Amino acid sequence: MRRPAQETYHTLFLATNHRTGPAQYRDRLVSIQQKQERDATHNRVSRSRENIEYDLALDLRDAAIMENMVSIEVTARRREIGAAEWKTVTVRLDFDFEKMICRVSYLGEGIAEFPLDYVSIAPDASPEAAWQRIVDAQQDNRIEQLIGMIRTDPVIGCLIKAGISTSVRQTMRCYDQTGSVTGIRNRIRAILACLGDNLANTAITATSRALRCMIWVGLGG
Repeated sequence: MRRPAQETYHTLFLATNHRTGPAQYRDRLVSIQQKQERDATHNRVSRSRENIEYDLALDLRDAAIMENMVSIEVTARRREIGAAEWKTVTVRLDFDFEKMICRVSYLGEGIAEFPLDYVSIAPDASPEAAWQRIVDAQQDNRIEQLIGMIRTDPVIGCLIKAGISTSVRQTMRCYDQTGSVTGIRNRIRAILACLGDNLANTAITATSRALRCMIWVGLGG
């Protein structure tokens, strides 16, 4: 997705993984190498089959602070190793703390929204449990239908689900931790700072949920 020239983003984290043999993956689970590069935390997960690599990135949309919101883009992409072109899926989450709702957009269209008051995701929640908390917070099933709209492969669905649930959980955790900050704009800034301070935990949680989801749908077996 091409981003508007006037907008700036910074990356919460970027996780890259290569698909390898599922049996080998289940036995050894995963090899994760971490490093920080400016404001990005990179996680690489190695697998050995089908010569396909995947990326998961969470990006903050800086301009959202002028709208008194926190906005995170969850981007999953895949390509054959060595190929130039990626197939990319991006979902945007807009956290409106004045109305206490999160709006979910895909391809520029609002797909779903859910109240933030009722979303509580434990840090060690399974991928299914974390996602179900978000689904249960809605009055309809549109966010689950969103995953069905993403016609690539099950890994992309796992990455998007992991990115959304981790973003919601960490953003709400930062919201709770900044309760003493007065003024909505100041609190948004404090939430953004909190998200930056928790780069490593956010990356590890999202990567772990994506990998466990891949096993659950039969890609680790």
